[in-house]
Amino acid sequence: MARCRSSLVSFICVALMLCAGLVRLSLAEGEARRFRVPEEKIRELAEHFLFQKAKLEGKDVEVQSWYGVRDVFLPTKDGLEVVAEFSDDFAFDNRASFTLCFRSGSETLLRLKVRPAVRRYESAVVARRSLAKGDVLDPADIDLVRSDMNDPALRNVLQNPQEAVGKRLRMDIPSDGPIGKHALEDVVAVNVGDEVDLLIKGAGYQIHAKGTAKQNGILGDEVEVMNSTSKKVVKGRVVGLKQVRVSAP
Repeated sequence: MARCRSSLVSFICVALMLCAGLVRLSLAEGEARRFRVPEEKIRELAEHFLFQKAKLEGKDVEVQSWYGVRDVFLPTKDGLEVVAEFSDDFAFDNRASFTLCFRSGSETLLRLKVRPAVRRYESAVVARRSLAKGDVLDPADIDLVRSDMNDPALRNVLQNPQEAVGKRLRMDIPSDGPIGKHALEDVVAVNVGDEVDLLIKGAGYQIHAKGTAKQNGILGDEVEVMNSTSKKVVKGRVVGLKQVRVSAP
């Protein structure tokens, strides 16, 4: 998981303390002046930099494995610091990689290239049942489910159900299949000359009336309609097939 700056500093301090201990041991026993940083600590450092760079704090992500992460052995040096180097075209995906640099002053002690295998989970719009080309979607046709967004099939998937409701399918969608923008088209719900149902809403009441559409419109469009009783032309919002909602004056 991501670590704050203070925890990183704490690790470095602990590492330096460990260095000092190993130096004393090596002087006493004649061993090489090097110390081991264990794999789990390297992984914590890598996660810290990755989450910071990709702004993943609070996101639903899972690092399944780390390629390149291993125990490292460093010489005992003063002023040890660890930084991460990211390429200019760094992107957070399964091909993401960066380099951990272990430095002491201007001297680079070790460069370790790492690559995480990451799963990023977000909500995706899928079909609740098998849907056929030409179906106009309503809320009962779709579900919002937690999905692995690294799946190529979800590259263009919708994440807001309201973007699918009222749209017509361009293709068949199997049950649990993802629904993307490319699979949908707008439905012309009102055509010029159509007799439409006027829903006139006021404070605490709603009146139904008939009217004649003066414009074409898809769901959400504002169109002009002539009230068949008063012969007045009013503006309203298309809310369904041949349905226009008008606010009372």
